[in-house]
Formats: sequence, C-alpha cells, structure tokens
Amino acid sequence: MRLLLKRTVPMLMLLAMVASAGIAQNRVTWSEFSMRVTPRHSIRMVLPDGTAIEGSPLEMKPEGMEIRIRKTSNRQAHPKGVMTIPRVAVTVVEVRTPRSRGKIIGTLAPIGVGIALVATAYGRGDDTYVRLFAGGLTMAGGGVGGFFIGRAVDRRFEQVVIAAEK
Repeated sequence: MRLLLKRTVPMLMLLAMVASAGIAQNRVTWSEFSMRVTPRHSIRMVLPDGTAIEGSPLEMKPEGMEIRIRKTSNRQAHPKGVMTIPRVAVTVVEVRTPRSRGKIIGTLAPIGVGIALVATAYGRGDDTYVRLFAGGLTMAGGGVGGFFIGRAVDRRFEQVVIAAEK
C-alpha cells in the first residue's frame, strides 16, 4: 500500500508538470487567426503601451478585434469591458482553447484504479479490508486530486504570433 502511494503520487505530479511545461507557438496570418478564434476562447496579450490584458474575443474584424476585457494591469488606460484593439497592436497573443478532456481523464483514471483494488479484495482473507480501504481512498482522494490536476492541464495557453499577410 505504501509503496503504491510512494510511486503513484510523484508520478502524477511529474505527469502534470510535463504536460503544462511548454507553451506551444504558432505563426498564423490575421485571416487564419480570426477564423480560428471564437468567443469561447480566452485571450491574453500585452498591448504596445505595456498593459497586460485578458479576455474573450467578441468579434474579429479586418481592422482589429473586439474583446471583452476581464483582467487588466492598468485600469485607467484600459478598463474592464468591451474594447476594440487595432490589428497593428496584435502581434503576439496567447490563446486558451476551452477543453475538458484533462478533467475527465484525471477524474476517471483514479476511480478505475480504485475499482480494480476493490475488485481484487474478494477472497483475500485478512488483507480484504486493507484492499477495500485502499480502493475507497484511491477513488475518493484520487478522483478529486485528478480533477484538479486535469483542470490545470486543460488551462494551458498556446502562444500565437500574428505574421504579416502575403
């Protein structure tokens, strides 16, 4: 039991760190970027005046993008709310795609391991209750922990560089 916990917990932590370690970078044109981004995405970027903003794109136009700002580092210059950012000001953008795969896998994998531990408990004599307890603990604690690890993996941003149109 202890050996299982000593190996499993560090392995899960290592897996979460490796999955969220690097930010992928893509080079796309403005037209490709505007077709790819929807209002469900989250955008994070730094404006030319040094203000960092985060929000949801509302509409992509040929001359710029309309964004609903949720977080800003300079409320006087760029307050929360709807703002149009000119196309020339958008050079490097971090985009987060809405995902739920990590949360689902992170929750269901430990529950499956717990069910397997409970299933192997049948006919083990004195070891039965230990296996039942270990399976229940794995399902409860692992499911909750796996959800939060999966959520962290799902929340990664992808860096997009807007290249000049050819």
